[in-house]
Amino acid sequence: MELHMIALSNRFDMGSMASNYNFNGDNFVLRMVATNFGDLLNGIVKYSPQVVIIDAEYQVAYCSLNDLIEIVSKIYKNDIVIISGNVKKSENYYVVNPFFWKSELVRILAKIAKKLKSGSGSKGAYTLQEIITQRLLKYNLPSNLLGYNYLIKAIEICYHRHCFIKNIKTDIYDKVAKEFGVSADNVERNIRNALNVAKLEHQRKGNKNNYLFGEFCEITNKRFIIGATTEICSSKQGF
Repeated sequence: MELHMIALSNRFDMGSMASNYNFNGDNFVLRMVATNFGDLLNGIVKYSPQVVIIDAEYQVAYCSLNDLIEIVSKIYKNDIVIISGNVKKSENYYVVNPFFWKSELVRILAKIAKKLKSGSGSKGAYTLQEIITQRLLKYNLPSNLLGYNYLIKAIEICYHRHCFIKNIKTDIYDKVAKEFGVSADNVERNIRNALNVAKLEHQRKGNKNNYLFGEFCEITNKRFIIGATTEICSSKQGF
């Protein structure tokens, strides 16, 4: 079978596995090597790999390893392999000794391939829409409001534009309005209403210092859409 992987690593020889690698009839394909969390997230959404490899020995030090594992575990449903000498074994991921990482990695990949062929199956990564939904739930966005669905589409558009929004009406509202068959004014108004409801609920729960819904922050549609999209791509935020 063919097993697709992506890796987070700065290890110079990780790329040597980028070409197809055959072992006992199984074909292992490393689709990409990310050097930061944003690229890793993009790879998960784009390729839906069966395996994500986190090279703890050569990762960018933007957060602790435990935080990194927790974040990836929340947005990714399949097998995770950690290359590290300081991580304890867990039911949630495989651990590879960094001194023998190539041989141990092949052994673990063969084990994963055998599991998949036995019928356990691959669950795939969360879709971008699912990731956005998790983010909106964290901000107490009521899912029964029209603005909730408009925001999901708006953040998806912003994500694909790499957060570059010059004119929110033409870049966001008009595109969302076309998707739902409504006017741009309807989109703007319902997103604003959903954010106002969410802000009140957020503050009622005592979360007054968040930079998007802070007590003294003036929340605008554009500010929230860009801010939430940035968080989705940020290594410092969980889902």
